[in-house]
Amino acid sequence: MKVCREGGGDGWFQEEIGWKLGGGDKARFWEDVWVGNTNLKTLIPILYSMLLNQGQKVEEVGVWEESVWR
Repeated sequence: MKVCREGGGDGWFQEEIGWKLGGGDKARFWEDVWVGNTNLKTLIPILYSMLLNQGQKVEEVGVWEESVWR
């Protein structure tokens, strides 16, 4: 508990770990924090609310082409 929430915040552990997406078959595109420090659902709530497939995985919403996510 002290590692994750000491002082009421998120704690240093969450700030220091990261994800390796691999094929993107496990990370949820909108709900998981996989880019930056906040999930996309929180960053763009109006767009998220209009989606028909809110639970999509990263691999389902785009592809890497020449080191660029499209």
